[in-house]
Amino acid sequence: MSRIRVLAPGLGGYREPLGAAFQDPAAYARYWEAVPARAAAVLADAVGAAGGPGPTLLVRRSEVRGRFNRYTQIDVDTLERPIEAIVLRFQPHHLATSAPPTIHPGAASVIECRIYDHGVFILEVEADVTVPPDCDEGEVPGLLDQLQHDAVTWGEALACEVHDRYLTPLLRLLRSGDPHAEVVSKVERLVDDKAEHGRVLWVTRSLLLSPDEPLASELARYWIKDAVGDVDLDARLAPVDGRVQTHVVRWLNYLFVGPDLSAADDVEGVFPDEWSALRLAQYFYAALENVDAQLTRVLAYSLAPLPVVSVAQLQAELEECSRRAQFIVMQMRDVSKYLTRSVRAELGAILECWELDEVVVEPVTMKVEACERRLRELAEKRTARASVFTDTILLGIGITSILGTTIALTEFGRTMAVDPGMAGFDNGQSGLMGWFAGQPADLLVMASIGVSMLLAVVYFYFRRFHQR
Repeated sequence: MSRIRVLAPGLGGYREPLGAAFQDPAAYARYWEAVPARAAAVLADAVGAAGGPGPTLLVRRSEVRGRFNRYTQIDVDTLERPIEAIVLRFQPHHLATSAPPTIHPGAASVIECRIYDHGVFILEVEADVTVPPDCDEGEVPGLLDQLQHDAVTWGEALACEVHDRYLTPLLRLLRSGDPHAEVVSKVERLVDDKAEHGRVLWVTRSLLLSPDEPLASELARYWIKDAVGDVDLDARLAPVDGRVQTHVVRWLNYLFVGPDLSAADDVEGVFPDEWSALRLAQYFYAALENVDAQLTRVLAYSLAPLPVVSVAQLQAELEECSRRAQFIVMQMRDVSKYLTRSVRAELGAILECWELDEVVVEPVTMKVEACERRLRELAEKRTARASVFTDTILLGIGITSILGTTIALTEFGRTMAVDPGMAGFDNGQSGLMGWFAGQPADLLVMASIGVSMLLAVVYFYFRRFHQR
């Protein structure tokens, strides 16, 4: 029987502070070791009326491999930590979303949700496909078109239900156990739009076929007709040593063909390296897509003529987005070093086919540079505003000093004129103090105001000249 495996990346609210696992590894490990016991009741409550135990929760971030000499094995990945933070494994009764007619009811052999850093979760569902026993070649297009539509709708509905029923309370629990946001970041106003949580980015559909099934060749050809690109499908489907085992991962509709698929529990049992690479590619693409949207959102706020948030908050969130984007790209390069050669080759081929660098990485890099320019502009504006404030204070001090000095000279001159004891010590011949003492007070005040206005005019002239 043919099967289909749906993979649906979505947006969640789980983010770690950058480098959280390296700042205090012991505290980080203790936090994650306490999660399963705390989460059991929350997940059981989420099951609701269905009753029974909740989904199985596996904490992956607490699994640590030594940092040194990670090249002792070549047949397994040697990442320091698994990429995903948490894996949730469901049974069909845990979810209320019913299967469409083209999906065999209750036949889901795999329902898993992986929670990743950078606000990404991925739901995977594998189930049998209902194919009429008397289906002929002419009915293949209609059958597969309906299957594709149903898979997208079903996968999106399941992902939304999993997020709303299970991930939201679970994330609330994770944050409550980390009041200082040392492991789980708080929701930011601009970077993390709560309205986006639970939104499914896309739904991929992998058709799993056994080569000896009726119409297997016709099903395979039609399924990837719009996504095959330059792949020679005839060569792929040709037997090698009497076996047909191949896969085509191009764009959204994927194909896995193998004689062992009918007996295996899921596709990972037959194509472990290929599926591991596909999952990694989906995560990195989704994470960069998410941070790209965040960069766009925050840049839009920062470029608004009337900012709705403070400059300090804009600067903080622009820096956060920029650093997170760079961190994801660095993580992708670093992870590829510790994958098995077969997984690494498959991952590289998938990302190259998806044109990740051109479609996602380059726009993200461009927006990071735009963030840096905008940060410099905001810093210059803040400095300019601070300098205006400082100059205004100094100008006020200068004006007050002119008036105070004039009044002090007048008062001193008049005191000397009427105090013989002080006049005896003044041997000067210019009579400047006497001139000051003889001027009317109103004239001195007006003269001080005039000099102050002249200084203000000179200040504003040079400031305007400097801003050109």
